[in-house]
Amino acid sequence: MANHDWSKLKRKFLTSSNRVSLKQFAIDNKLPYGLLRQNATSWIKERKAIDEQKNNKIIEKTISRQIDSEVEVNLSHFTIAKDLLSIIEKAMNYKKNATSARNINALAKSIESIQKVQRIAIGVEDKKSNDDIVDKFIKAVQGKDENGGN
Repeated sequence: MANHDWSKLKRKFLTSSNRVSLKQFAIDNKLPYGLLRQNATSWIKERKAIDEQKNNKIIEKTISRQIDSEVEVNLSHFTIAKDLLSIIEKAMNYKKNATSARNINALAKSIESIQKVQRIAIGVEDKKSNDDIVDKFIKAVQGKDENGGN
């Protein structure tokens, strides 16, 4: 009777990407199935536990990367809104731009939109309840009113 390295066989069974049954593993490794079954009573449970741990780690890393991606998007929106607010502040310093009621109103709407974008970016406001804020913001920056006119 051949002497088998059960530790090596167990490691091979648990780490193999080919998820075969004990019977198929016995055939693939030229082992008597009855002997393998006697020595490998807990291997299938251990493999399931390892698979579960692996799947949990995959889920955790996926969620972590999704969070990192969303943080980058929020930081980008926040930075853009901050830069646009700076441009608006500079424009308000020029008397010719601030004299008409229409320009003052457009600037006020832009500032309001910027504040909402920033509040969403830092998580103070719910993005779902403000889905059209970015569209309104773009229209305000372009100088269009809500009906699409100038």
